[in-house]
Amino acid sequence: MKRALIIILTTFAFVACSKDDVVMEYRGEAIDFNASNGNITRADAQKPTFTDNVPQFHVWGYHINGASSSVKMNDVLVEKTDEGVWEYSPKQYWPKEGVIDFVAINPTKTEVEAGKYKDHRTNQNLVTLSHDGFATNADRKITVTAQRKDATMNYSPCLPDLIYSVTEDQSRQSTAVGMHFRHAMAQVKCKVKNENEDFLLEFRPNCAVEIHNVKSTGMFTLPSSTTVADSNDSNTYGTWKVNDDDHATFDIFTKKNVSINGFENLTDDPDREGYIDTGYFMDTSKPSAMFIPCSVPEWDRSKPASQQNGAYFVVYCRVSYQRGTMAQRYYLLGDKDEANNIDRYDPIYVPATVNWQPGYCYTYCFAPGKGVGYTETGEPSTVPLTFSLDVTPYTNGGTITTPL
Repeated sequence: MKRALIIILTTFAFVACSKDDVVMEYRGEAIDFNASNGNITRADAQKPTFTDNVPQFHVWGYHINGASSSVKMNDVLVEKTDEGVWEYSPKQYWPKEGVIDFVAINPTKTEVEAGKYKDHRTNQNLVTLSHDGFATNADRKITVTAQRKDATMNYSPCLPDLIYSVTEDQSRQSTAVGMHFRHAMAQVKCKVKNENEDFLLEFRPNCAVEIHNVKSTGMFTLPSSTTVADSNDSNTYGTWKVNDDDHATFDIFTKKNVSINGFENLTDDPDREGYIDTGYFMDTSKPSAMFIPCSVPEWDRSKPASQQNGAYFVVYCRVSYQRGTMAQRYYLLGDKDEANNIDRYDPIYVPATVNWQPGYCYTYCFAPGKGVGYTETGEPSTVPLTFSLDVTPYTNGGTITTPL
């Protein structure tokens, strides 16, 4: 009896030891991620290099083994912990054979439908997202569509900052899979500057700037190759398809009355003295507006702006003049009915060639002075604007300045 008990205990210990070995083996083969460039060790995974303002992404994994293919991971949420580690649950493990292609995006259709991109005034979703083909790896396409309350209203520039990553041909490994993300959208900012200390610039509440004849919907196809960093291979970049007949107008909202007198600094950033950007203009939590990348020629003024499809801005403002201690203010553009407390802001039409590319920020600066600025029919405006454009990559640094 004693001998039998020893045999049983010995056998149990062996099984337990073997089971622990198996568990440790599989734990070592768990699929981990890091939002950085290339593969890194598990120790380095404690310090991901991905941008801090994107705390999560969703990943799909497609297991390919010879001629067969199956979905290993389907819309799995990967989140960054307080310690800076990318985690998901339940854990998935590497297959013994074959490779996995990983595709990741943020946000997803589910998040958009949950109301993350709602107009807080109307409680209406401002965008729809569709990526049904991801479920089979047969169709890596995302359709982005801006929404508006009714046909009489302009669109709101509250499209998501859609990011994507592709990492292909990954086999069983002890390192975290590096997911190098790119931006699919174009970022647009508007700034205004007053270089005349005797002028007061005031901008219309609720809608200070309109952008006309850009795209409200598009289909984005993810790349067919891994999105490695700093690659010149076009196969590592996604592509957009838009409708040439889509001619949408977007508003940029103001939170309140916005005015600039000379070089008055209206933001907390001393590097933007005399400027207001869309972080101040827009009635959202986003510092800038996201748009579907597209190319549109400028309004050529051969016809009224409303009768053709060239791109242009409309800036609604009021410009007044008051020198020194002069009691009376003279209005050069727009006016104010003091008796009835009625404000009038006049539009200035500014032609602009649009060539928005994914992953770039386009900063448009408007300032009263010599330059451009027209009425709706193409006649010179009473107060012309100086108009310039800065083009800056999202992450790589450097600025290309192109005066228009």
